[in-house]
Amino acid sequence: MIASITSVLVSMLLASSTQSITQSHLQPTKISEPVVQAMKERKVRVVEFGDQSFEVGDLVVGALLNESVTVPLQRFINAGGIGQAWNALDVNDGKVTHLSGHNPGVFSNFAAWVQVGKTITVHDVNGVSRTYRINRVMETPMNHFANGVSADVTDYMFNHMYDHEAILIQFCRPERYVMQVWEAVPV
Repeated sequence: MIASITSVLVSMLLASSTQSITQSHLQPTKISEPVVQAMKERKVRVVEFGDQSFEVGDLVVGALLNESVTVPLQRFINAGGIGQAWNALDVNDGKVTHLSGHNPGVFSNFAAWVQVGKTITVHDVNGVSRTYRINRVMETPMNHFANGVSADVTDYMFNHMYDHEAILIQFCRPERYVMQVWEAVPV
């Protein structure tokens, strides 16, 4: 009888442990869902200002010192583009990039918004972004053939296009018959 009680107990224990092992192995394992994060869109040659932006074209010309450079740039901006001069748009090259476009035209919204002290975010040719502060504005006559170029613009473009990181944004103010050149420096 003791043997039968023992065998019943052993059978119950075995049944119980087998049942719990079987039940634990039969339980579905929770597999966590992979976390999917949306990738930020990589912006290339984009300047953001306020809640707006403009795209910079892929035309890069050299120094604006002769017609072999200025004529292609003028054709490009006359077609509605924003051209780059002196240096390609690179926020880490330690050089000045000059952006040109028309107002009225591609720069109309920027011209209405821009003031010294405001900030812009520049996304360069490599998709790297950097914040710049509008530092100053220089003005020169629109008809530089008849009226010359102002001394501050000439000095800047002859002496400072390769000695620091900055963005120059140039467009016309036809109501005042001047071209404005806005300098933005890294924050």
